[in-house]
Amino acid sequence: MNVEEQNADMGPESIPATNETMRLKRISKMTRAWYALFAIATAAIIAVGSYVGEVGDVVIAIPTLVITIMMLFYDKEFIHVPPMLIFIVIVTMIISLVASMIPNSYILSNLCSFLAGVVLSLIGLIIAYISLGKRPGFVDEKPIIIAIEALTFGLASVLIWMMIVHHVNANLISKDINSLMDDAIWIAFGCLFITILYMIDSKNRIMTITVDRFLANNSTLMGIAVDRAEETKDLIDKGESGRLEFKSTLMTNLQTGEIDKRMEKAVLKTITAFLNTDGGTLLVGVEDNGNIMGIDIERFENRDKLNLHVTNVIASQIGNEFIPFIKFEQIDYGKRDDGKDRIVMRFDCTPTSTPAFLKNTKEKTETFFVRSGPSSVELTGNDLINYVMNRRKTGKKLRSALTNRE
Repeated sequence: MNVEEQNADMGPESIPATNETMRLKRISKMTRAWYALFAIATAAIIAVGSYVGEVGDVVIAIPTLVITIMMLFYDKEFIHVPPMLIFIVIVTMIISLVASMIPNSYILSNLCSFLAGVVLSLIGLIIAYISLGKRPGFVDEKPIIIAIEALTFGLASVLIWMMIVHHVNANLISKDINSLMDDAIWIAFGCLFITILYMIDSKNRIMTITVDRFLANNSTLMGIAVDRAEETKDLIDKGESGRLEFKSTLMTNLQTGEIDKRMEKAVLKTITAFLNTDGGTLLVGVEDNGNIMGIDIERFENRDKLNLHVTNVIASQIGNEFIPFIKFEQIDYGKRDDGKDRIVMRFDCTPTSTPAFLKNTKEKTETFFVRSGPSSVELTGNDLINYVMNRRKTGKKLRSALTNRE
C-alpha cells in the first residue's frame, strides 16, 4: 500500500500519537520548575501556618499544594493554572503569615486583604468567560457585563467569608468585628482594582498571563470555543521570529503563476527545522509584511483534497512517523478581492528528539535543517553530528551552539 492509499481515510489527526508525542505535549521545563518551587513554598507555608496557628492560611495552602503537585505529575491532563496566578496566591499567604507574627502590622494585613481581592476578582473573570464558553476578544464581547460579574463574584465571596467567620466564632467582640470589616473593605478594594484594570484595557499584561492563559490552556478541557482566526491574526501581528514564520504560497510561484516544487520545498524545509529545534508555527498564505493574501487553494478540487495532499507530502518527504508532531488546519479569512477564498494554512510543529530529514526521493538525498533565529539553516558533517549528539544527551539547543560558534 502506498503512502497516498494509506492516508486517504486518515487525515493528520487520525494517526495515533507515540509515547514521545504524549511526552512532548507536557508543560515546559521552566513552568515545571516554577510549579516545583511553588509546591515547596506552599508546603513550607502549611508547616509554619500550623506552627503559629494560622488556620486560614493552612486551609488555603492545602488545596494550592494539591493543585501544584497534580500539575507536576499529570501535566496538561490536569487543569493548568498559570504560574502567575499561583504566585499571587502564595505571596498573599506569605504576607498573611508575616502579618500574623508582627504586632499591629496594619499595612501588611491590608496588603494581604487587597491581594486576596485581586485573586478573587481574577477568578471571577475566569468564571465569567467559562460561563460564556469563550475566550477574551470574541466579537460580541461586552466587557462591562463581564467586569460586573467578576466584581459581584469577589464581593459575594467576601460576604460569604464574613458570614462563615461570624458563624464559627459567635463570640466575636466589637474589636474583632471591626478588624473583620477592615479586611472586607480592603478585599473589596482589590476586587475593584482588577475590575477597573480590566475595563481600562482587557489585554493588559496581568490579564494576559492570568485569565487569558488559564482559558487558553484549559479551553479543550472546559469546552471553551477558541477563535482560531483571531488568535492566528494576533500571531501575525507579532511578526516573524525563531518560532513563527510566514510563507506566501504553498506550491505556486507568484511571479510565474505556475506550480513550482521549490515553493513546496520551502514550506517543508521550515517544518523540518521546527521539528529539529524548539518547534514553532508556520503560516502559509501570509506575506512577509503580515498581509493575509491566502493560500493557493484553487489548485485543489476542495479543502479535503488540500489536506490530503499536505498529509501525503509530509509523509513522503519528511516521514510518516513525524505526522503526529505536525498539526495543521485551514483558517478562513473570508473572500479576497477576486472572490476566491482567503485561506491561511497553519502548521503547529512540536519538537522531536528523533532527527527529521527533508527527503528528495528523485535525487535520493536527505537534508537536515534547524532554526537559527528567524531562518532555517542546513547542517552537514560535524555540525550535524554534534547537534544530534547534544540534543540526545544533554538537550542543548542549536541556537546556543551557533552563538558560541559565531
